[in-house]
Amino acid sequence: MRPIILLPFCLTATISHAQIPVDLQWSALNAFGSEELAAIAPPRLYTDNGRIAWMLYDLAINWTTSDGIIRRFEQNGVPLTASWPEVDYIGCGSLDRPIDFAMRNDSLWGISYRQLLSGDQDILYCAQAPGGIYEPDYAANGSALYDGVHDMHLHGTSWYLCAWQQMAPGETQGRILSLDHGANVIWETTLGPAAFGNPTRVARKGDSLAVAAFPLLFWLDVSNGAVIGSAVLYEAEEGVGRITVRDGQVSWAASTGGTLYFGRLDVDGAPLWSGSTTAHSVAGVGVDDEGRLWIGGSVPGSGMITGISAEGLPFGAWPHAASVSDLRFEEGRLIWTGKVLQGSGASYLISTIPQE
Repeated sequence: MRPIILLPFCLTATISHAQIPVDLQWSALNAFGSEELAAIAPPRLYTDNGRIAWMLYDLAINWTTSDGIIRRFEQNGVPLTASWPEVDYIGCGSLDRPIDFAMRNDSLWGISYRQLLSGDQDILYCAQAPGGIYEPDYAANGSALYDGVHDMHLHGTSWYLCAWQQMAPGETQGRILSLDHGANVIWETTLGPAAFGNPTRVARKGDSLAVAAFPLLFWLDVSNGAVIGSAVLYEAEEGVGRITVRDGQVSWAASTGGTLYFGRLDVDGAPLWSGSTTAHSVAGVGVDDEGRLWIGGSVPGSGMITGISAEGLPFGAWPHAASVSDLRFEEGRLIWTGKVLQGSGASYLISTIPQE
């Protein structure tokens, strides 16, 4: 095993990756991260011009507020934010927690949960952009963005949010929003009431927006949010998963009912292949240069990474550390993050190159 790179304020540990068919570039450990809130605010990743941004949730242990702390690295693993407290962060309220983030040309964008201390303990969702912090809680029709935001996607001059709202006990509807860079609502589309899974993932594909509400996938017109089509990804109950777009093809994975489902759609949205295997949660997906689909997630007590061939056949599943909370493939690299050990707040980041 090649040596790992340790950063300031890091814990010394060894992360086994010998079984995964990848070549290690570099890895890092950091004491930031909350074991208490790992399920709802796990470590997340984003890439920006070849650099890696790593978001960790800090529960007022090493930081002064419970924010999403962003650590950034060059492609070779050299840290750009090596000295605390000179780091970026996402935070917009005293009881906030980060949900998702993006970096563009070193500018930070993010979505956070916020709970106010006064009044009726309102639950709000804040959008953070380079110009400031915004609260797009009231969309074009004047209704609030209760009760959740699952995902955000930054593309060109547009910013997309994937949210949901509880209409009555046991009845929810999905809400997809397009915002400009000032967090002003351009359009809003309602999906529901949802007899299917809540829309949880969104990705841009040319002139359409792919919105996953597993087991369904919706296509929206990016100019006005109109629903222009849908597809059934698998025949089973509501699941939790991820989607990614590469070369116009949508690859996806979702876990439900003890089974991990996965598949790929061609540039016209028609199924290329799909399949299933032993379940683990789905926290991140990536498609490498060979067309293979990599799926990161966890089972109780362990992280898991599953590999699917370019033809849609599973070729391996490997336990890894205590969890895998995000995974993506960008610019020739397969990178992932998660928790090092059960019962510890420490987090790890690994950058690799998949073997051919």
